[in-house]
Order: sequence, then structure tokens, then C-alpha cells
Amino acid sequence: MAERDKTNQLILEVKALKAQGVPNAEAAEYVAREVHKGPNALDKSGVPYIEHPRRVSNIVAALFSEHSKLEADAYSAAWLHDVIEDSGKHFGEQVTKDDLLQMGFSSEVVTAVDLLSKEPGVVEVEYLERIAENEIARIVKFADLADNTSPLRRTGLTSMRRAKYERYWNSLVICDERAYKDFVTGIDNQVTGYKEHMVPLYFHSGYTIDFAVGLLRRFGAVDRT
Repeated sequence: MAERDKTNQLILEVKALKAQGVPNAEAAEYVAREVHKGPNALDKSGVPYIEHPRRVSNIVAALFSEHSKLEADAYSAAWLHDVIEDSGKHFGEQVTKDDLLQMGFSSEVVTAVDLLSKEPGVVEVEYLERIAENEIARIVKFADLADNTSPLRRTGLTSMRRAKYERYWNSLVICDERAYKDFVTGIDNQVTGYKEHMVPLYFHSGYTIDFAVGLLRRFGAVDRT
């Protein structure tokens, strides 16, 4: 097959789905499942990689008490958040920002997915600052970190990757002064012994999805007012 055959076919398939009235969220899930499948689409524990965006999308959905455009966009972006970054390895072809736009996803969703896709050589601080400035990307990144540091995936973390996630977590929280204050003053009741230390609490042994959602709501990943 030519280098872009699979991608072009996927674009046609998603357009056809949308022409049939399939919602954006379902189309996003379809794209994720097509890209993250096959023998190369496994996480570090050997589990099918698609389980990660599925869990991230579930966390994002649980953050919202009612449907809204922000919820719909964040949910779609959660399914798609690793498509650009990992398509070369998982799909055998590079799916781009322009490809997602051709599929009919909104510019808001595609911009968030693009921001979440870390390119080689990009300075970490700049990567996180850009995410922090985009509401959809910020919500998805917090949910992504929640899943990446959960007990389900924690056993496969190297010390280097764990340190990276801690830096990501701390940087994103500190980007919002109100969120930072809520986090450091209000969260001690959730984890015994936690004081002012900026540590990602998803390393806590009592992690559950409800625990993660409670924390994300509390420090303002989503404005609940």
C-alpha cells in the first residue's frame, strides 16, 4: 500500500459515518480504535493501548454533571489525544492535524489534540504552558495524567517516567493560582499526611476513578460554577 492509503481510507470512513449522523464523540472513538490497534498498539504492560484513551474519556465524562459543548469537545479530544503522537507507531502512517480536520472534527477539538501531541525536541515547559492555556487540552491532560499514574498502569512506570509525570502535574496545577490554592489547602482531607507538598496524588494507593474525579473537580480542572 502507498504511504497514505490507510489514512485516506480512514478519512473517507469517518466522513461517511458523519454523513449518516454519527455523533462526533462516536466518530472520535472510531478513529482511536482504528489507529490504536494491531500488534504494535500495546502499552508498556502489554495491554491493548486503546484501553488508555477509553479510560481517559471516561474520566473526562465523569467530570461534568451535565452536557455542554465543552464536555463534548473534551470527550472527543480524550479519545483522540494520542492519535497524532502515536499513529506512526500504532497505525503505520502519520495521522496529522489536517487529517483530523478533514474528517470533520472541530478546530477546537483538533487544536487541543495537536497541543497534547508532544513533538521530539519541544521544550517541556513550553509544551505544558501551551496546554495550560487551552481549556480542552488542560482537562484532557489532567485526565491523562490521572490514568497514567493510577495503580493500573503504575507498575510499568520507570523512575524517569514517574518523575516526568510529577513535573507535568505540578506545572499544570501551578499554572492556575486559584487551582493551586485549592489543591494545597483543601486536599489534605483526601490523603492522610498530605500537606503542602506538590506530589501527584494518583500515586496514592487508594486511587479510584471517583477519587481522581474528585481531585480534578476540586482543584478546578473544570469550572463547576
